[in-house]
Amino acid sequence: MLTFLMLLFGGLVVFGFAALFALPFLLFGLVLKLIFLPFKLLWLPFYLLALPFKLLGGFFRLLFGVLMAPIILIVVTVAVVGAIVSALLAILAPLLPVVLFLLFGWFIYRLTTRQSVA
Repeated sequence: MLTFLMLLFGGLVVFGFAALFALPFLLFGLVLKLIFLPFKLLWLPFYLLALPFKLLGGFFRLLFGVLMAPIILIVVTVAVVGAIVSALLAILAPLLPVVLFLLFGWFIYRLTTRQSVA
């Protein structure tokens, strides 16, 4: 239990030092945001002017996505099935010589044990 408490205390100390290290960067980012705030406010009317076009583009993107989703789903399904079939063939391909050897042996067995029609 004491080991756990010591590790916990060490972790708190490390996080404290990390916070002290990150604090100047956070303050620098805040100062930069305050410096560039007038420029952002200057661009605000242009963003408001472009808002209807962005909404229309988003609507068409959503409509296109809804129309294309079934086609993409079919293509993905065919690709996954093809990948599974090709993986199974790749696993079974090294066994092909063994299968041919067994078929050849079976063929010889059938020739030698054929019953005569009397």
